[in-house]
Amino acid sequence: MCGIAGILSQDPNGLPFAPEHILDAMLSSQAHRGPDGSGKVFLTYPDLHLSLGHRRLSVIDLSESGHQPMPNVDKSFWISSNNEIYNYRELRKELSSQYNFRSQSDTEVLLYAFQKWGAQALDRLRGMFAFGIWDVERKSLFLARDRLGVKPLYYYHDSKSLIFASEIRSLLATGLIAKKIDPQGLYQYLAFGRLQAPNSMIQGIKELPPGHYCEWREGEVVEKPYWVLEKKRNGSIPAPSLEIARNAIESAVQSHLVSDVPVGSFLSGGIDSSALVSLVSKVSKDNRTLSVVFGEKTHDESVYARLLASQTNSNHSEFLITDGELLQSLPDFLNAMDQPTVDGVNVYMISRRAKELGWKVALSGLGSDEIFGGYNSFQLFPQLIRLLNLPQSLQKVLSKTLKLLKPFTSFNADKYIKLIDLLDKKYGEAQAWYLFRSLFSSDDLQSLFNDKSMFQKQSLRHFENTVHIRDKIKDWDLFDQISYLEITQYMAPTLLKDADVMGMSHGLEIRVPFMDHPLVESIFSFPANFKNSGNVPKSLLVNSLVGLIPEEVVNRKKMGFTLPFETWMRHSMRAEIESVLKTPVPALNELLDEKGVQIIWQRFLDEKTSWSRPWTLYVLKKWALLHL
Repeated sequence: MCGIAGILSQDPNGLPFAPEHILDAMLSSQAHRGPDGSGKVFLTYPDLHLSLGHRRLSVIDLSESGHQPMPNVDKSFWISSNNEIYNYRELRKELSSQYNFRSQSDTEVLLYAFQKWGAQALDRLRGMFAFGIWDVERKSLFLARDRLGVKPLYYYHDSKSLIFASEIRSLLATGLIAKKIDPQGLYQYLAFGRLQAPNSMIQGIKELPPGHYCEWREGEVVEKPYWVLEKKRNGSIPAPSLEIARNAIESAVQSHLVSDVPVGSFLSGGIDSSALVSLVSKVSKDNRTLSVVFGEKTHDESVYARLLASQTNSNHSEFLITDGELLQSLPDFLNAMDQPTVDGVNVYMISRRAKELGWKVALSGLGSDEIFGGYNSFQLFPQLIRLLNLPQSLQKVLSKTLKLLKPFTSFNADKYIKLIDLLDKKYGEAQAWYLFRSLFSSDDLQSLFNDKSMFQKQSLRHFENTVHIRDKIKDWDLFDQISYLEITQYMAPTLLKDADVMGMSHGLEIRVPFMDHPLVESIFSFPANFKNSGNVPKSLLVNSLVGLIPEEVVNRKKMGFTLPFETWMRHSMRAEIESVLKTPVPALNELLDEKGVQIIWQRFLDEKTSWSRPWTLYVLKKWALLHL
């Protein structure tokens, strides 16, 4: 994996700095993404100038032949790409009769695939990617991103230029973009702890959505989708579908092992990582695993990880995370953050340890919960829908009852308040799932905005978007609706983004086999009742891999890869959190209501709200202090 950057200017003389200096700043800000090399090319024409740059993390074809930016033979096309194309050998074989390859790189295959098929080449790619290709003859710049959003791509466009990069910090390093917070981005972060494409935290910077490409030509940018996650109805699926599911899972895992360097696996001891490591052990002689150990027994899963490591005969490593180590690592973690995110510190810590062990590539079990129904949203969302279908009179009685009980609750106060909001019609059916994923109640969220009219405007935008999404999937089974929402509204903007940013902050490529698009499409085609049968968690995954996952792992309570923040923020981390929350931040002064911030912090201290609420505000303030 790598870092890419480019500046296309129709007025290079009007730039405040020389294009070479601007590109150097962009690449320097992404040095962590490509510790193995750096490349630049400058192409000047009578009416425009293109600066194309690249930071390399060499994984496939470690030689200089894989150096980027890379041209084709006659230099009529140039590419800067952040990619792993898992079917590049098959594509190369198809293209070899027409093109002479000079390397063993998958990037060269991607370049010639685009030369031959144009945008339709995207339909043939299996992998994760974000790239820019310059067509010399057409004077056009083509940007594209993989289907599910594993790899990031951001761009800024005005009347004179287009700038793109793997990270927002690289765009800001140009000095050409005002460091001004986008109100919709702020709303999305405070509401859900993440940024949803195409929005970013900075006004004017867009995130190219997953499954999209855009093309610049003659000063205009046109953005289009080339893939959407759809429910294909093929009728009932017979019993052999367990075999179909297993084959799809095995194919996904095997394809993600394509590499010229060793590939390790994160092992938590849960169903997903256990399935992953078990399948890797069947096809790889070099099965290396890494687990996190906590002193707090309520969060420690090491006994299950060791069981699976022993069963698969893996080269297993563990490392202990303590509150002291986390506190010491906070400055580096926050500096690694490209945009504020409520999650990611766990990935940062394990990625750092993987890098210390010499890893370049790691497999993660991310994505399994989304397609196989592992989250409790798959149980709670249908309950919320049934609640909304009760007679209005009964909903009013329930609301009044919850309001009476609210003063006597502690850590469940957040859930009580949001449920009351739902019953009081502050949210509709289209927002029910978002309510499950939201951080604050409607009133609390509004209290954090200085300008209440701004909050109302952004809230309305969000409401309209949720209705639009709901209309697209309303005829699907509830299981498939939830799966779609978890993939597109949580996995892509939160977990995949964190995996990329935090992994690449240590020069570690994190691959996610469960987000292999043929696997996702295959599982999505199954009837919902086939994926959600019996009392076994993620029954389709477990039943299709019978004999691979230990019963102790299957039957234990789901924990998730989380840190014990609730305890740490009340003790060892309290002084740091409190200091930041009580300090105004210039970049946020016009937007954030400090009184609302203090109320949230005090409610946490009074055990009336969970740790994630003040943590969200702490991260926002620290990110703004560091990056704006």
